Amino acid sequence: MNALEQQIVEARAAFDHAVGGRDSDAAYKLLRELQREEQLRFALARGWRCTSRHISLEQLKAGMWIRTRPSAHDPEIDHAEFFVDGPLQRPQIAAIRSHTYASGEKVDAFAHRHGLRVEVLPFSSYIPNRTVAVVYTRKK
Repeated sequence: MNALEQQIVEARAAFDHAVGGRDSDAAYKLLRELQREEQLRFALARGWRCTSRHISLEQLKAGMWIRTRPSAHDPEIDHAEFFVDGPLQRPQIAAIRSHTYASGEKVDAFAHRHGLRVEVLPFSSYIPNRTVAVVYTRKK
């Protein structure tokens, strides 16, 4: 576990302890700042950028910004983060990272069912030791 990940674990514990108390807002703000820093570092390490634009499964599979209908919620994609690469003017869809409660078997089956690659990460910044971070990318 690197230093930032350790800070997130400690900040999450502090927030969980402070919930409902007078320090809960400050604890949550610190936790979100650390999570955002981890997300930015994750993206940078892969040559991606974070985006607030929602990426659907259909868009990820197609690798492009196509019109899609809202889909049912899949528990394998929870607390999602979205990533793009390519030029700023024409970003290309890169990945969806999920912080899920689903088991590894369910994540693998979900990826197979949708024709996606999946990578299980060693650390989830959402709720460390309770959620599993996975990255879904399209098969090329």
